[in-house]
Amino acid sequence: MEKRTNAGYLRAFLQQLDRTYQAQTSTTPSLEEKHFALSVATVGLDDWLIRHGRPSPLQVATIGPTQVGKSTVVNLLLGVEQAEVSPLAAYTNQLFGFAQTKDTKGYEWVNEVLGEPELKLHPVKSRGDLDSIIWDTPDFDSHRSHDYRALIAKICALVDVFVLVVSKEKYSDLSVWNTLKLLRPLNRRLIVCLNKVASDASILTEAVRSRLKETEWQGVDVPVIVLPYISRRNPFDQLVHCTPVDTLRTCVFDLANQCDHECRYTGVQSFIAENWDAWLQPVRGEVRAVNKWHEEVGQHVQEALTDYQEQYLNHSVHYDVFNQVVLRLLELLEIPGLGQPLTKLRKALTWPVRAVLGSFRQNKEISKETSEAAILEDIVEHALLSLHTKSTRHAAEPGQGGHWWGTLNRAYRTEAEAIRQRFPSAIDRYQQSFFPEIEKAADSIYTRLQENPVMLNTLRATRVSADIAAVVVAIKTGTMGISEALLTPAMLSVTSTLTEGAVGTYVGTIREHLKDHQYSLVQHLLRQELAMPLLELDLEGDTLFQIDERNLQKMERIRNELFV
Repeated sequence: MEKRTNAGYLRAFLQQLDRTYQAQTSTTPSLEEKHFALSVATVGLDDWLIRHGRPSPLQVATIGPTQVGKSTVVNLLLGVEQAEVSPLAAYTNQLFGFAQTKDTKGYEWVNEVLGEPELKLHPVKSRGDLDSIIWDTPDFDSHRSHDYRALIAKICALVDVFVLVVSKEKYSDLSVWNTLKLLRPLNRRLIVCLNKVASDASILTEAVRSRLKETEWQGVDVPVIVLPYISRRNPFDQLVHCTPVDTLRTCVFDLANQCDHECRYTGVQSFIAENWDAWLQPVRGEVRAVNKWHEEVGQHVQEALTDYQEQYLNHSVHYDVFNQVVLRLLELLEIPGLGQPLTKLRKALTWPVRAVLGSFRQNKEISKETSEAAILEDIVEHALLSLHTKSTRHAAEPGQGGHWWGTLNRAYRTEAEAIRQRFPSAIDRYQQSFFPEIEKAADSIYTRLQENPVMLNTLRATRVSADIAAVVVAIKTGTMGISEALLTPAMLSVTSTLTEGAVGTYVGTIREHLKDHQYSLVQHLLRQELAMPLLELDLEGDTLFQIDERNLQKMERIRNELFV
């Protein structure tokens, strides 16, 4: 049961690959072979999963280029005229199955496997007790063949024997030998039928055998049977009872009897193993590109955090949170004459600092660059520009990786602008969420000061109160910024008393805790507002595999478990 479940997972994975390759064939025709091979593999697994335990007749497919007489050979194998023949090129452009059995109702699995709801098996009077299905397939070399090559691939996965029908004019065509090369890993039996041969039969036979020895079919016993050329439009009546046709029929069914259902499955195993690396090479390139993008985004977020530490948290002038704590503490100290001014000041200084600075626009000495919000915006803008440069450079790389980067780059431009628009509001929300920490810090320091009355009274000294009042007025009127307040003698006196006195160690701990907490909040901010949107870009397009590394590794493991 586990083997069948894993085969189902693998089949779905290969079908996903097939859809992507099929979408790419319009711009990259060379991928048509991979599309063909994946169609063979998915139907082969379907055949094993669906047909298991059901009636399993011998199956034979005539394949070949256009105008070589495939339909005529089908009729000769059946012994009756069932397949339509025509001198027109590419006349047969659908699948036709002819079942030599008394009842075709037991073969509903054919439609299930092929996924062709309109397909119908045509019952044909059986030549003896041998149940079989003979398939008449379209050509694989005409200009229209790309419309139905997938049908040929599906049939190739089902059958026990290929009858390759070629003529004197077509046996050396590259399309013939490319198709045989694709089918070789299936380990099916092959018969070459040289049709419409008027002369030089032995020379042509030897030429075909020599060519087989030069290909992947070297060492395989491949019968080569020659059918004579008949000048009549429909040569069936003259050919049906000739010796070469009897030989062909005998050879086909003898070889078909050598393969059972399990034989078909092992052939599919071999086929998948042979093509696996070629199928996954571009997928791995895309996975590497995805991993590189995650690495780039993570690296830029870390660099942004480092810049935030240097430009704000550890900056002696720009970092103004502790000033907010001191101003809140002065209110708690209830210094004479400061109650009402500080209450009004506190309302003006409600976090975020951006709002405070916005109240004093007339003060040209206040620099925007000293604001935490402005610093964060600049840091994110730098990260966005740098990431755009990186994605543009990678988009020039060859292969599927470069294609993935190009798709990402197009989505990135839209999302980057959206991040720029959203980020100021995100900063405001973060700063609002942090404001209670300032009050908690001031309350904590005040509680510690109450345990040290001498220091508490020092901070309440009249001279200090008068100087602080002047600082309050200066900030309130906009002639002094919050960061500048720290440099006034009064504020220096207060902060010096706090940091160097009996509670200095405790105050230092509070200050570092505030920085750590801010760092953590900004780290979360950058991850949510910068990293996550960039890592979850909606990369639309059927030409991307969209297979992550985890799923790829899972499929690698399943394949190994199934086929080793």
